[in-house]
Amino acid sequence: MVPYSSCQPWIPSTGQETFESTDLPQKLGRYHKDPSKTFYGWADVWLDPDFEGWDIRKDYLPKVRCPVLGIQGHDDEYGTMAQLDEIARRVAGRCELLKLPACGHSPFRDKSNETLEAIVRFVRTL
Repeated sequence: MVPYSSCQPWIPSTGQETFESTDLPQKLGRYHKDPSKTFYGWADVWLDPDFEGWDIRKDYLPKVRCPVLGIQGHDDEYGTMAQLDEIARRVAGRCELLKLPACGHSPFRDKSNETLEAIVRFVRTL
């Protein structure tokens, strides 16, 4: 879930605005001991100039031959459907996508029934 395949610096910068101007730190605090350290540990990597060229699309995704189930919420504030679509286009093995409307960054929490049902269906095909 949250399938990144290349660096898109606008994602963490948008997230940084959200982190600094909303109740996101309190929300992260429910799941992480240090919300600031957790958030900036992620965002600082993505915003680092040395990380700008990170991209697994050409060299690594075509080598993925196992079945893939990609799950993402349409309202994910940290990812885009373009990332999910790119993975589906590039992996060598079978790939199924579940794009959940009215769902944010945590499909397992926001849409737990739909997410679990998709995982069960997918695993049964293996």
